[in-house]
Amino acid sequence: MKKRALSSIFLWGTLLGSVYYFQKSAIVTWIVLVSLFSQIELSKILRATGLNAWSSFDAWIAFIFPVTLWFIPLTAQVLGSVYLTFLMIICLSAIVKTKNAMSLISSLFSFWYIPFNLHFLILFARTAHTNFSTSTLFWIVAVTKMTDIGGLLIGGTLGKHHLALNVSPQKTWEGVVGGILLACAAGLLIPCCFHNLTSLSYFQKITFSCILAMGAVVSDLIESLLKRQSRQKDSGGLIPGIGGILDLVDSLLLNAPIGYFLVKYCSV
Repeated sequence: MKKRALSSIFLWGTLLGSVYYFQKSAIVTWIVLVSLFSQIELSKILRATGLNAWSSFDAWIAFIFPVTLWFIPLTAQVLGSVYLTFLMIICLSAIVKTKNAMSLISSLFSFWYIPFNLHFLILFARTAHTNFSTSTLFWIVAVTKMTDIGGLLIGGTLGKHHLALNVSPQKTWEGVVGGILLACAAGLLIPCCFHNLTSLSYFQKITFSCILAMGAVVSDLIESLLKRQSRQKDSGGLIPGIGGILDLVDSLLLNAPIGYFLVKYCSV
């Protein structure tokens, strides 16, 4: 627990410091690095589960896709064209190069699970209107991580009823409730520090926080299932007390698109 706390403090300090000084460039750099290293770890997990993961190709896609989205014009037509182009590249490359259906399946899943989901954070960073800002992005990340912390603290002390015993034995319903409560508390308190989040009503803050908390739980369970299937405790050993990069951001993978659509289409 001590190593986990120290690692978290160091990572958050480095992240906030770099974003403060370098702003959007730092955000995109972090997203690209997270996408790349998470993909490398995911490829190892997929190979251990029996899927023929094409690790080098998937890693390049995880790097090039978010970089491309940082430089292209941000319109629906261009975005749609980029999505289709990358899907065609993945499908044709797997068919022509590997001629293996399992490689195609693993590459398609990898693309959706990591770079595609994370690219919504880049859309946040590139959008300038009122509801989309660095503080909004920080709010989504903070609410997500507070879900993890609440689940860890409450589940570890009061947890008795397992949520998904065969997937993640340490996750409990008490931890889920604790995570949701802490996420809602963070969702209400954090906007007080940022003026551009005041357009969210109290009802929206609580509702969005609950939805993000549930998204964090489901997203975390997806990685737990993959690690369980591959008989791995952690996705890697890069971060002391936490594991790999994928272990650090797993709960954010579904919340990136969920948060984007909540703020874009459901906020006032």
